[in-house]
Amino acid sequence: MKTRLLCILILFLVVPTFVKAEHEVIDARCTLDIKMSLRENARDINYKLTRNEDKKGNVTYSITLFNITEDVNVINSSDNKVYTIKSNVISNIKPGTNVVLNVNANNTTYCNGYKINVLNINIPYYNPYSKNKLCVGNEDYYLCRENVLLNMSQKEFETRINAYIKEKENNNNNNEQMPDKKDDVVEDKTGFSIFDFIIKYNKAISITGVVLLIIYIVLDIKISKKKRGIL
Repeated sequence: MKTRLLCILILFLVVPTFVKAEHEVIDARCTLDIKMSLRENARDINYKLTRNEDKKGNVTYSITLFNITEDVNVINSSDNKVYTIKSNVISNIKPGTNVVLNVNANNTTYCNGYKINVLNINIPYYNPYSKNKLCVGNEDYYLCRENVLLNMSQKEFETRINAYIKEKENNNNNNEQMPDKKDDVVEDKTGFSIFDFIIKYNKAISITGVVLLIIYIVLDIKISKKKRGIL
């Protein structure tokens, strides 16, 4: 029992030592001012992503790092390769990879090993069918987009894209056969419309109506007087 407790105690004493060595700096000369200066310099580090294609059509990506200072190293967490101001290109990266880069102070400062920053770079997927001749004119269709992940065979791709093209052609033919409603409206306007006639000759109709009304009133008065004379 005592031996087991002693082993557990030793384990607790040893493990924090390794954790501290990875994340903290032991050198007392690594002051807060130096750390702040390192963090300020690391903010300017950026990158350019480039797509590369070989003769067989295989696609990989490369990352070019910019603004690395002499007191900083960039370490790729996947293989622990170190990139510096003189060696700043990460090559042969597969599409869809998540690249994690640790920005650390190097041994030119008192803060050697100090983790300044972490860069997470998501490499886009690549669709090898995006350059297929069947995608010409269908670039917006998701099977033809460049940066998508497709898990299908060449035969399945061709079957689905051909079905899409056929459906697209059928829709276009149906749209061409539909009558144009605007033409119907034009034809209606060329025919006689009582409403258009009234609107167009409104003034003449009004004058004619007033004249007829006056004539009617005059005739009505005369007829009334004749009837009274007879009586």
